[in-house]
Amino acid sequence: MMINRTHRAIATSILLFTSTMQIAKAQDNALYIKSTELAEQIALVPFLGHQQISTIVADDLNATKLKTTNKNLPARATTKQDVLNNLNLWQQANIPYAVVGSANGNRIDYEVINTQSGTSIGGQQTEMLNQTNTRQTAHKIADNIYQLITGKQGDFSGKIAFIEETGTGVNKVSRLKIMDTDGKNMQTIDQVTGAIFTPTWHPNGVDIAYAKLHKDSKPVIYMMNINSQTAKLVTPFNGTNLNPSFSPNGNKMLFSYSNNANADIYQLSAPFHNKQKPKQITNRPSDEAQPSYSPDGHSFVFVSDRNGSNNPRVYRFNLNNRTDQQVSPSSGYASNPSYSPDGSKIAFLSGTNAVIMRTNGKIISNLGNTGVDGAPSFSPNSSRVVYAVKHGSNSSINIKSLEGGKSYSISTQGKVLSPVWSNNRHRKNK
Repeated sequence: MMINRTHRAIATSILLFTSTMQIAKAQDNALYIKSTELAEQIALVPFLGHQQISTIVADDLNATKLKTTNKNLPARATTKQDVLNNLNLWQQANIPYAVVGSANGNRIDYEVINTQSGTSIGGQQTEMLNQTNTRQTAHKIADNIYQLITGKQGDFSGKIAFIEETGTGVNKVSRLKIMDTDGKNMQTIDQVTGAIFTPTWHPNGVDIAYAKLHKDSKPVIYMMNINSQTAKLVTPFNGTNLNPSFSPNGNKMLFSYSNNANADIYQLSAPFHNKQKPKQITNRPSDEAQPSYSPDGHSFVFVSDRNGSNNPRVYRFNLNNRTDQQVSPSSGYASNPSYSPDGSKIAFLSGTNAVIMRTNGKIISNLGNTGVDGAPSFSPNSSRVVYAVKHGSNSSINIKSLEGGKSYSISTQGKVLSPVWSNNRHRKNK
């Protein structure tokens, strides 16, 4: 029975891992945020008593359609009243928003002022200052400013997880890493001489499920808490376990499993551990793999090769009536689907091109050839995507704003795979 491309790749990885090969030289990699024209301008006045906070906030907002400045402001301002006292000058300068703030003991007080109307959007805002992680405080402030101005939640205070590989064969080392969404605070949370695959975030924003391959073994799925950095085994099968995906409430986890036969999709229930018996969801003679829950939890998308091993397509499985239907176009090799959090889009690989389609199958964006087996992951507000790209012997992580944003790069080491974006819920990680 033919298995899907991802499972074949795992089998190949096992063979390579158990053979003796030379260590490949680690390559420098970079994270890029795609640039398009910026839309709205904000006068972000350095916060009194904590200028570092406002600098980080500005960097966050400048990675989106919002543009900030603290240069050549029309009048001196450190409070809302300062802006109102010279409102005509702000209006003439055509800067639609002004943000002023200050540090007051263990908190940051700030306001977003609409300079055209002279009103404070939402009134005074307060964020408690995390003395051990001021960056997280700044990211949360940026989230709120973005939401006050655009009406959509920000995506700055989450995390991005990714896999970094160095070496080859029996000397290959894989690291599971996390970082802030601007590439700072990068840290390794797990490492194995072998391979790590398909990380995904739990909705709580602090747990990650991923598959890990040790020497002389097959991939099994673990869950890691990023605060305690403790991992537990959650799949009981002795076979190839991949592609975990959590339901929106975090109480269910889908994954794909095969053992020298076709792949099928199974489901675990919380609390997740390797002693429970998974529920089989699909049972066809073809391969069904790579599940991804929909935001409403009533369905999931997955990949099936029921039309032939060289023609996998993306399908949607309805958990209520247990029927499925094809949603990707009927041409090209489709794999690795993932839903946007707002439920309006699905990202997947069309051949080696990262593409985004509407849920009705209409392609709306082609992000180009990635050269790696991994599709884009959406940010919490569905406005940006993160994905890996191979550049010859190098690779990179790309973050593209779907609404316009700024370009910058962050260096890493090794081959980068499977970057995935968390939501904004975690509070304790430093």
